[in-house]
Amino acid sequence: MISDRIARFALAAAFAAGAVLAPAQEAKPQESKPAAPVQKPVEAKKEEKKPEAPKEKNIDDTVKDFTKIDGLFPIYRKKTASMDTMYMEIPEKYLGKMILLQATAGSGLADTSAGIFHGQPIADVPFKLEKTEDGKLNMISPNLAHRTTNPEMKKVMARSFPDGILQTLDIKAKQEDRKSILIEVGPLFKGDIAEVSSALSGGMMGMMYGGGGYGIDGSRTTIGSVKNFPENVYVRTDMVLNRRTPFDGPKAVPFSVSYNVSVLPESGYLPRLGDPRVGYFTVNYDNLDDPSSTDTSINFIQRWNLKKKDPKAALSEPEKPIVFWIDNGVPKQFRQSVREGLEMYNPAFEKIGIKNAIVVKQMPDDADWDIADLRYNVVRWTTGMPFAIALFRTNPVTGEILNASINMDGGFASGGTVLADGIVDPTGFFPKRTQNAETKDAAAPAAHAHDDNDPRRCAGLAEKARRFQYAQVAFDVAGAPGLGLSKEEISKQYVREVVAHEFGHCLGLRHNFAASTELTVKQLGDQAVTQKYGTGASVMDYNDWNISALKKKGVPVYAQKIGTYDEWAVAYGYSPSTAVTSQGELPMLKKIASKGSLPGYRYQSDGTVNDVDPTVQTFDLSKEPLEYNERQLQVSRWLLFNLGKEYPKSGKSYYDLSWRWSAALRNYYSSAGSLTYYLGGISLSNAYKGDPQAKLPITPIEGQRQRKALNLLNTYVFAPNAFAFPKDDLAKLTFYPNTLDNEASAMQREFPMRRSFESFQRAALQVTFDPLTLSRIAENEFRSGGSNLSMAQMFKDTDANIWSELGNGTEINELRRSLQRDHLNLMVSMALGRVSGAPSDARTLAFARLQSLEGRLKLAIPAAKGEYGKAHLQESLAKVQRTLNASTIVQ
Repeated sequence: MISDRIARFALAAAFAAGAVLAPAQEAKPQESKPAAPVQKPVEAKKEEKKPEAPKEKNIDDTVKDFTKIDGLFPIYRKKTASMDTMYMEIPEKYLGKMILLQATAGSGLADTSAGIFHGQPIADVPFKLEKTEDGKLNMISPNLAHRTTNPEMKKVMARSFPDGILQTLDIKAKQEDRKSILIEVGPLFKGDIAEVSSALSGGMMGMMYGGGGYGIDGSRTTIGSVKNFPENVYVRTDMVLNRRTPFDGPKAVPFSVSYNVSVLPESGYLPRLGDPRVGYFTVNYDNLDDPSSTDTSINFIQRWNLKKKDPKAALSEPEKPIVFWIDNGVPKQFRQSVREGLEMYNPAFEKIGIKNAIVVKQMPDDADWDIADLRYNVVRWTTGMPFAIALFRTNPVTGEILNASINMDGGFASGGTVLADGIVDPTGFFPKRTQNAETKDAAAPAAHAHDDNDPRRCAGLAEKARRFQYAQVAFDVAGAPGLGLSKEEISKQYVREVVAHEFGHCLGLRHNFAASTELTVKQLGDQAVTQKYGTGASVMDYNDWNISALKKKGVPVYAQKIGTYDEWAVAYGYSPSTAVTSQGELPMLKKIASKGSLPGYRYQSDGTVNDVDPTVQTFDLSKEPLEYNERQLQVSRWLLFNLGKEYPKSGKSYYDLSWRWSAALRNYYSSAGSLTYYLGGISLSNAYKGDPQAKLPITPIEGQRQRKALNLLNTYVFAPNAFAFPKDDLAKLTFYPNTLDNEASAMQREFPMRRSFESFQRAALQVTFDPLTLSRIAENEFRSGGSNLSMAQMFKDTDANIWSELGNGTEINELRRSLQRDHLNLMVSMALGRVSGAPSDARTLAFARLQSLEGRLKLAIPAAKGEYGKAHLQESLAKVQRTLNASTIVQ
């Protein structure tokens, strides 16, 4: 064995020395040679030890020169003159867990096309971290729209509804003893992980001009402050934005984004199922557990995790109250009103056994935290955005509200941003119907009271600010002297109600636009009733100011307490339960929700507002909205006839009259426009069969109320004297004196009021005879027969009013001539079948009205008065006869 090993070593040595073995050859005779000396075996060389591979750096080695910021995910940062490197340590126990990245505007861009306000939510990005096979880390965006616990369906879901990949990150180091990995996050927070660029794109202006708005200048983007806490990481990114077109604003502007990173809780909260009878925002998904089920929708309401500290006590404080801070930028005169608006809900929580559910604190002037820091729920005071908005953020899996804030615009709160600098647009106070483009107005109250892109933004509250301004005009001129209701006191009432409305959203509550119909006009003027019930069933409606408070001492102009519906909705969302599953709570929840048809409990929200149900409107206020609208029309009309006697005062600009007069006219237009909702209207119900006082899902509005609405339209819109306001006042209308350079254009100074009145009448007429309105009237006739307003009656009554001069021989003024032309054109188009979508009976009725009108015109022409009278009637007769004789009328 040893000799064999020596031989092998010798052979190896020979190869190492370059020896070559010759190929085998034919044997030859050997020559005699002297014997070779005996060689000693070559001693084998010892194997050299290979150098060890360099030891892989762990996290501690990688970050030894970095500053550590400890907290939920430890941050390591090293900043030099030329470089800023930031790492985050992720304990492996969080891999696969749901993490939430929240991006919030840390500053505002109010004067730019981006239109972003301080504190605006930009994005909530839920994600999971998962290792890849090649040693990287994926940020996974889970598909939360479809869920299942069924093992087989999980496989189906994986094939059908894949998760998204937000980003792939390199693992920079590991720490085995801590079971952690290290990733670089500087590029993440300086990049566009939350799609900030989309929020900066400029909205409609950006679309019109091919990608407007602002773009992020990556070369000038830096990480500002970094804070780390046990439950969240806070990072502020400071950007410089470059405009994309000259229309967007300044060439470059600073902007900051506040990022909040937290791990979503997995226990301690029981999701609560929603019910269509009670209005909550929800998180929704398809439950695929049972493949045979036809009802797969799950709706979890959005609410706080509010639990009693002592579950057995009848009244207990919560384990963790909802704490709200009042921004130190809130003017001192409004801070108490803001506090009272927030605390308005505490009595509702006490009724379900939770004391001091809401705690309000004042942010100190020297606070070391920013109002965009999501650890703090704040009522923020901003400017440049004429609305209020609730900004709550939720767990996208369960619906638990994690944090919230309210943005109040300072000018909006005082009504100071809505002074009318020009003529009121008359066309935007009607339902948005099918045919008539002229009835559309972007500045008018929106059909849906929430912004289309963000259901928490109360876009309609800009209209509330305008009405607040009008309320001040009404109290100044029409209010009873000596009642002590100053402008400042009205303002404080207004702020309380708006804050309570927005805080209701922060509790998870949706709008309820049926709630303003709880009290009668008489009850709204009763101090005892309003102290007990407020001014309506809910502050979650867009309630108008209480016109019944005029000349009444102690009656609130705005709601100073939450209503019947609000208390009931809080009970649905927050009543303590002993159930251990969401399904287990259903008996309790169904019992609460069954009250939805009782007086004060009815619920209808954004999907149905300002449309087919006239009792589901914005800015009404009484059990009978028709009575309320009539009262508003009376007061507005009185003001329009009398404001010129009071304003302007000597030494003041005529603008003091102009803005007040415009506010009154706007209210007049709005109240008259609301009447058209009754024509063909129905009352909607969310009731379940068996609910106390339950109504059917569809109930036609009583014919008597529809006819009254038509009569009011004929009186306040189509009547000969509907717009016979003092003509001297029309000459006093002027521009805002402190406009730029104190100079307004000729167009701004013209104030063509005849054109405004004509446009309003035309829009009202078009909506009255819109195919959708006519179809709804026909549908109601079909549903319940002769008790309803019929198309035939509406055609006849409107005709008689608009052409009344033909019977009484009076002179036809300029507005009436215009209205008659519009009516005649509508009848002609309908009779000739040119109005798409109109019921067939409408064509028949239009033909009949033209036949009637022909005879009346022939009789009236000889006695026509005025320079224009005969020519106008002759032109009308010629048009009628051409239509009646047209061959196209016979098909």
